[in-house]
Amino acid sequence: MNADISKIVVAVENLQSIILIVSSISAFAILLYPSIKLTRILFSWHRRLPGQEKANLVENTIVLFFASVTSGLIMQGLVGFAQTEMALGGPWPYLLFAALDGMAAFFAFVSYRWAKLGASALGPRVMVLLIVAGSSWFQWSHAAAAGQGLSARVAWSLMPVIAAALWETVLRHRRKQWSDTRWEGLSEPLIPGARWWWDPWGSLRIARLAAMGHITDSTEALDLYAMKVETQRRLRDALGYRWRRRVPAEVSVRLRQGLHIREAKDLTDAFLAQIERENGTAPDVDPQVFFSAVQHYVQASQADMAPSERGLCEKFGVSPKKRRWAQKVIAKGKEILEEKGTVPPALEQRNGARV
Repeated sequence: MNADISKIVVAVENLQSIILIVSSISAFAILLYPSIKLTRILFSWHRRLPGQEKANLVENTIVLFFASVTSGLIMQGLVGFAQTEMALGGPWPYLLFAALDGMAAFFAFVSYRWAKLGASALGPRVMVLLIVAGSSWFQWSHAAAAGQGLSARVAWSLMPVIAAALWETVLRHRRKQWSDTRWEGLSEPLIPGARWWWDPWGSLRIARLAAMGHITDSTEALDLYAMKVETQRRLRDALGYRWRRRVPAEVSVRLRQGLHIREAKDLTDAFLAQIERENGTAPDVDPQVFFSAVQHYVQASQADMAPSERGLCEKFGVSPKKRRWAQKVIAKGKEILEEKGTVPPALEQRNGARV
């Protein structure tokens, strides 16, 4: 009887071992594919990074590792200080550590972002140093209260200082790198030398516009200058040479000073469209333009090349948003085609499909 029971126990244990092995293999097989996929994605992303970015990634990994180690050691001292010297209980010692380290991390991140933008990060860096000084004093006091020796007190108090020195070193290195990159971008000539010979006055205006708008890309500076010249030409053609006295002040000031050219162009478009509507000269309200569009649609439809609504708008200088105008043109053109009895087969198929 005992032998049978022992055999049953051994069989159950073997069955449990088999189930455990099968479950482990199944879990490993389930997690294997997404792990391989994620690894390939990370390797592919790493290969696409530039050389400098790869070096920065290695530096960030090393800094994150040592910062995690020092942060864990700092937590030991601060939590002990809060429990012993401050007599805090419950979650408050850990919240004290989270608050101090969280503020230091926040100001460090702000200083990093400001330095990357080229701004002065003196304020956040000073706040980090103040928090580090307070944390070092708390570590020293706790070590002294615990009766530890001088070397232990120095070691505990230097933990926040080491973390701050590590971060300051990385920040200074990155500031130099970003400064060199910005200098390389600014060292390239904004305006080619040949353009100064062919169009010195226009080149001077482009340089002035780029300097006022902090523009470092030559293509963007040329596009903005061309947009400004074209906007002024349109206003001069519509209002005469004294157009600056007739346009809104925000348009005149922006075009004269060379500030916010894109916004000035949008305001000019709206202003000229309003004048055209008031004078009845807008293409979408001009009867002659409408009948010309109808005639064009009829001729194109007879050639089995009926234009679309957007094509009609672009053909006759109407805003693509005025689709209702294009729909009226198409409806009128279809009426004429039906009266003539020359509706193209393609157009009949469209009408049949709509019906």
